[in-house]
Order: sequence, then C-alpha cells, then structure tokens
Amino acid sequence: IVTSGLVSVAREETECHREQAQLARRRSEDLSALYDIAQAIAGASDLADLRRRVESAVADVLGVSVTLDLNDRQLCPPGSCVAVTDIRGRLGCLTVASMVLSDDRRRMLEAVAAQVAMAARRACLADEMAEAQLLANTEKLRAALLSSVSHDFRTPLATIIGAATGLLTGEEAFDREQRR
Repeated sequence: IVTSGLVSVAREETECHREQAQLARRRSEDLSALYDIAQAIAGASDLADLRRRVESAVADVLGVSVTLDLNDRQLCPPGSCVAVTDIRGRLGCLTVASMVLSDDRRRMLEAVAAQVAMAARRACLADEMAEAQLLANTEKLRAALLSSVSHDFRTPLATIIGAATGLLTGEEAFDREQRR
C-alpha cells in the first residue's frame, strides 16, 4: 500500500514536471517567434514598408495570414482582430484572415501589435525628423540668399545715395549743369 502510494505521488509529480516543461517549451517558441518578427519589422523605413514586413513576417513565422491597417482608428471587431495602440492612442488594427483567435494566438498577436506600434511610431518620428531637417535646410538657404541679395543691392545703393547726397548738399562743388 505504501509503495503504491509512493508510485502514485511520483507519477503525479512526473506529470506536473512534464506539463511545466511543455509550457516552458511553448513560451520559448513564442519568444523566439516574437523575436524573429521584431527583427523582421525593425528595419521598416516607412509605414507602407512596415505593413509589408509585418504581414510577411507573421505569415512566415506564425503561419497566419494577417492584414495590418494603420489607417483604421475604429474599434476592432471581436474575434479575429487585435488593436495596434501606443501611448498616444489607437493606430490601427491587425486582422487575422479566416480564423477566430485562440487565447495563446491572441496574446502572441497582441505582443506583435505592440512591436508594430513601436515601429510605426519610430517611422513617424523619422518622417518628422526628415521634414524638420528639410525645413531647417530651406531656412538656411533662404537666409543665405537674402544675405547675398542684400549685399548685392547695398553696394550700388550706397554709391547712388552718396552721389545724391553730394548733389543735394554740395551746391558749390557742382554747377547747375553738372548736377543734372
């Protein structure tokens, strides 16, 4: 009786360890998949490139066909959609084609959506930085052009003003015919 009780306890412990090992393997696989997707979308140069990279990486790594819509700020329909949000609010939707998401897949796609939100914000910031740099360069060019034109006008104007002042104030130096 004691031996059968010990065997039963050992069997339960073994089963518990086996389940924990399987759970650890699944989590490791999920982390590896998430890392692969993050690596694939990290180099996105703009939002269109990001969309292509996300759809391709999720299909390759998870075997799931998704559509990323970063223009849709409405609520995602329940079941097959995950919201893409960041600290500023909703950016869009990551929609899975032709299936309802299990809890595990939903959690995985929520993690992917968080990566997408960061990549989208990074792409937007890169666009804003390029625009700000363009504006700064435009302002610099405008100032240089204005300075050049100003210098080109000042030299002849100084000569004209000097001659006009001399004509107006120096009646003894010039006769009436020379002042004309």
